[in-house]
Amino acid sequence: MASKLISYDGDRDTFLFGAQEVTDKQIRHSIADTLRKRSWSGGAEVVDFLYVRVTVQYLLQMLDFVDDNGWFWDSFDLGTSDHDFDWNRITPGEHWGYAQDLKTQGRDDLSAADWLHDEGNVVLARKTRRLANETFNYADRILKTGQK
Repeated sequence: MASKLISYDGDRDTFLFGAQEVTDKQIRHSIADTLRKRSWSGGAEVVDFLYVRVTVQYLLQMLDFVDDNGWFWDSFDLGTSDHDFDWNRITPGEHWGYAQDLKTQGRDDLSAADWLHDEGNVVLARKTRRLANETFNYADRILKTGQK
């Protein structure tokens, strides 16, 4: 099985799409070519590399991410459990685990809020539920932006 890994090599200023090495210029040319062809055919804005297929939107966000952070790494082989690959959203990388911990904390807070409500402490249950919602929102923000 071919590796479906996308990464950025800062030392060589190239991207690896599986086993294929691609320069920034080649990516930008592929984006322009895809958009040009799409204007003729009305087809999807998809760019194919050897074993990796991504959307133009994904590539643009990937390039912006590298410009902002100086690194990029995304794996979406079958069976990868670190994230669900979304062609239109960049993987949050190193903060993914932190966001999952926040979601676990939010679930624990919701359980505590249910227990408090059952015990008759409605005011504290409401505050705990609000805290859980804030925790979930923070985790979602990390997953969407890739930043804490």
